[in-house]
Amino acid sequence: MAREKNGKILPPDLADTTQLLKGVELTGPKYALEDILQEFGEKEHTAAPEEGSAKETVGEAEAAETSAAEPTDDTASEERVSDLIAGTVDAVRRENSNEAKKDEQTGPSFSERIAEASNNRKERQKRRKAAAEEEFFAEEELGVEEPKPFDCFKITKGEYTLLRRCLRLSLLPSFAAVVLIALIHFTLIPEEIFALTSAVLAALALLIAFPVLKKAVRNLSWHIIGAPLLTLLASLIGIADAALVFFGSSTAHVPLAALSAPAMSFAILGELLNARARRDNFRLISGNAAAYSLISGDGRVLKQKGMAEGFVRRSYAPDEPASWQTALLPLIAAAVLVFSLLATVARGKSEDFLFTFSALLFVAALFPMPLTMPLPYARLSRRLCRNGVALAGYHGAELISHSRRMVLTDRDIFPAGTVHLNGIKVYGEDIEKVISYAATMARRSGSGIAHVFDDLLQSQGGSVQSVADFAFSEYGGYSGVIHGETVVLGVERYLRHLQVSLPKDIHVSCLLFLAVDGELIAAFPMKYPVIGTVDWAIHNLRRNHIVPVLASRDPNLTPALLKERFHTDARAIFPKLPERLKLSDENQLLAGSMGACLYREGLMPYAEAVIASRRFITACKRLTLLNLGGSAVGTLMGFYLAFSGATSMLTPLLILLYQLLFSAAAALIGINADKY
Repeated sequence: MAREKNGKILPPDLADTTQLLKGVELTGPKYALEDILQEFGEKEHTAAPEEGSAKETVGEAEAAETSAAEPTDDTASEERVSDLIAGTVDAVRRENSNEAKKDEQTGPSFSERIAEASNNRKERQKRRKAAAEEEFFAEEELGVEEPKPFDCFKITKGEYTLLRRCLRLSLLPSFAAVVLIALIHFTLIPEEIFALTSAVLAALALLIAFPVLKKAVRNLSWHIIGAPLLTLLASLIGIADAALVFFGSSTAHVPLAALSAPAMSFAILGELLNARARRDNFRLISGNAAAYSLISGDGRVLKQKGMAEGFVRRSYAPDEPASWQTALLPLIAAAVLVFSLLATVARGKSEDFLFTFSALLFVAALFPMPLTMPLPYARLSRRLCRNGVALAGYHGAELISHSRRMVLTDRDIFPAGTVHLNGIKVYGEDIEKVISYAATMARRSGSGIAHVFDDLLQSQGGSVQSVADFAFSEYGGYSGVIHGETVVLGVERYLRHLQVSLPKDIHVSCLLFLAVDGELIAAFPMKYPVIGTVDWAIHNLRRNHIVPVLASRDPNLTPALLKERFHTDARAIFPKLPERLKLSDENQLLAGSMGACLYREGLMPYAEAVIASRRFITACKRLTLLNLGGSAVGTLMGFYLAFSGATSMLTPLLILLYQLLFSAAAALIGINADKY
């Protein structure tokens, strides 16, 4: 029994105190101080007077005083335990106080500050991207009519024709510049003649590329800084350096102005490929009515009938590679200027400033940089347009590529005319009634097997009946009321769930049963042949990590059937019945953004649009990394050579080889974008 001393209730003995302390961690400030105070009775309790206490005898009071005056061994043990608990509590108070002061002094750790800064940066990037898209698509919200595709086709066709002429004209100065670079490398012509000729060729190349340069300057109003502007700056500095060499106002060196001609040819080629891709897409959508639009939303892609608005706007929307170039090219140009000053003016070699500046600029302005988006765009657009797919530019491909799932319906996997009956077995019922009831239920379901029973209806006779209380079942089938009779059409699982008696000799995997008022009246063996284009699409979806969402209304069409027929289910998702019905309704408008248009039926063009969009975005990201990384590496290498005095390594031929090396790598990435 607990005892009272000095107004405090003490634990009864040491064993009970140990039991109270068991399981309580006393090595740190992670526990609550109030709990400890409550556990060990540090809070004072006043004993309530009991009734009848006034009737205590004088002898009992004296005995109590005697026992209090002469403490026993139990009392001493209780005092030691009390002192131990009081010391522990004081230590906990001091540790909690020190920890609180330490937290107030130190604040958040370095890793926490880094994580917070990274999260803030990501949020700012999302807001900037959303603001840019909102600004670009503001006309759509204001009700401004979108340009007609045919008008855009005529404009892009004219641009393509003009740029093709410019490219053909630019090949002559480019070829002449390469020949001059080879001659000066082997010292077959004087430096003065080379300087004059290279300056003339560079000026001629700039004149031929005037439409490209005009567009690049005009894009500045949209806050877009492209690679042609950096190439233009390098060309102007190179021409100025060549003029100084020709007039003898600079130290003897080989100018780099000849590199402007091939650089401008690459800039023209980039705009040409972009115009060709848009021309092909606008020609497809202007001459035909789109069968379907690809809508991206909720992490999946699906088809909707008709053409949605916004194709032209998305085709001209700013792309991600252009955004990266806009952000990094000014920094690279500023770094080139600073490095040139450090390598020349800071070392007392001001006469070499223009040469060093032009060398670093030509190394930074990689030839394939203008091809970052147009090269894969043109390659994929040509293939897609041949297969009846129009891609809404980089923005449309980005919308589709963000979705890792694509919705497949009955007719996507087994198009109309492929599924057919492998016979019919009737159980004691009129054949005309059987066919009429089965065709009515199949047509009302809207599944891919409706045409099978429609053909049977025409060949065997019968008519479509009116059905009431039609409903789908999660077990695989349909039910309804026809002429007061409850009709059920479904697979074996559904009919066994309804406790319909089925024959025992069932050896066919794809069977549909027809029952009326709980009695089986017919069985329909179905055949699902594999189409070559569908087989190609299913396996390519698996290879490109795209997950099909099986929105089927056919009771037999499940992931198990895909596995049986195509030897792979492509990791297909089989959603619940309400979701399948919603996704398989082609006439229902679902939330999402349009990324492409389909002009052909079947799974192959649908799968190609999704796969090509992902490969397009992947190729653009790789080219962006290659070009911007190569530009940064080339700038640092050029600065090292210039600062160390090894300017003899910054010759036109070596820089040209460096550029062609990156051009070959970019060509491999861009050309292989449509190889799938």
